[in-house]
Amino acid sequence: MPFGHSYKIFPYPPVEYIPLHPKSEQIFYSALLETELILTIFLDLHEVKDPWLQKKLPRNWESKKILILIKNGCLQNLYYRGNQVTGVARQIPGTHMLWLIENKYFYKEDLRFSIFSSQGNLLDEKRIKLNIH
Repeated sequence: MPFGHSYKIFPYPPVEYIPLHPKSEQIFYSALLETELILTIFLDLHEVKDPWLQKKLPRNWESKKILILIKNGCLQNLYYRGNQVTGVARQIPGTHMLWLIENKYFYKEDLRFSIFSSQGNLLDEKRIKLNIH
């Protein structure tokens, strides 16, 4: 079991994945009534329109970084291989997490971010296009 998780989540040998570590990590809470885990990815500071979220943004966010927002959950780990970024998260209503990662790890422009539960259930998925040149 790669990284202690199902082959359904990580079908390739662990040596083929690049672990992604956040440059900044924040956990915050709200009384939102939603329970579903929601993944949002921001490539630019100007994409963040929500004033409440703007107050939570890391101060060290500059270009060449990606901001990952997980609503109603906590990201436990994140790995990259080819066009796929795969993470495992715990679904926790009212708990939100921001991860700021550098895009220097990515060698492909078209990326698919998939977040799974530790049981292997797909919680959310998003596609993005990076400008890596």
